[in-house]
Amino acid sequence: MKIATIAPLTYTSGKLEYFQFIRGGVGADYHQNPCFYQFPSGDVMVYWYAYDFDECSSNGIMLYSTSKDRGLTWSDPQVYLADYPGGIPYPRLLRLRSGTETLMFQAMTIMDEMEVDEQRRIATTGSNYFLSRTRVYLRRSMDGGRSFDHGEELPYTDIAGGKELPVVGFYGAVDDLLQLKSGRLLAAFMFMDPERSDPATGHQH
Repeated sequence: MKIATIAPLTYTSGKLEYFQFIRGGVGADYHQNPCFYQFPSGDVMVYWYAYDFDECSSNGIMLYSTSKDRGLTWSDPQVYLADYPGGIPYPRLLRLRSGTETLMFQAMTIMDEMEVDEQRRIATTGSNYFLSRTRVYLRRSMDGGRSFDHGEELPYTDIAGGKELPVVGFYGAVDDLLQLKSGRLLAAFMFMDPERSDPATGHQH
């Protein structure tokens, strides 16, 4: 599925420059949260979240584009991850220093259904996070991130320190991954803390 064409970029050594890859309305109304990943070959991938109506829309997908020349030219964006029945996919990738092994922490969230005005292409009601459920999976690649196994679901109580939301159990996302010099892995997660949240509004204080 062709989403759009990214024009070649220019780069001036030592200069901070800004480029806009893709505009809203091209393949999806909104695009956000870009992340970079470098393959063992040196190729670079940028992947990001795209959706219509609202960031909590159930039709959210991850798109990707790759560059073989250090970011000057990029492939046409394609669908990286999409799973309507399983929920919105939200991955973070980390290639381990050991070589070709890559980890993917993937959050899958089934959002509480919102109401949308398809004529005006806007959401008329928001999702209630207390009725939205997230599952987190750890997937592994042994070929530098070219392919991944089906993975295993991680206990959300380990992520939330034993806390859980009524009804859904867990709502959250993985924000970042890092491998320390010692080899130890650090994973930063966001989650809805039931002790600091208001179920009536679905928001956190």
